Amino acid sequence: MKNTNTKAYNEAVKAYLIPLITEHAAESNEHPENPFKWVLDRAKSELKHEFDRRGDMSGLESWLAGLGLYGLDFYYTDIVRIASEWHECELTEKQADRVCELWFKHIANKILQFARK
Repeated sequence: MKNTNTKAYNEAVKAYLIPLITEHAAESNEHPENPFKWVLDRAKSELKHEFDRRGDMSGLESWLAGLGLYGLDFYYTDIVRIASEWHECELTEKQADRVCELWFKHIANKILQFARK
């Protein structure tokens, strides 16, 4: 598996997330300059109590797990397919289980990382 902090990996994640975020923002007639910051702000406004209680990482993870970002894959087979593409390899069953277990946490982490740049 690839290191999740390489430029190539981050570009693959961005290529997956930006169209989802852009479509989500367009529904609100918004065109954010930083789509990742827009997602964070949107999530905070919709789930303020989670962010206040648990912080940005856990709040965003909860928002994503509640399908706050339309189009974000949530089925096991779709997550495994995407992770395999990002890592450019076939995942073992153990790796696939782990990727699915941490999917929303990983996406939340990447959004926070990109929003703060």
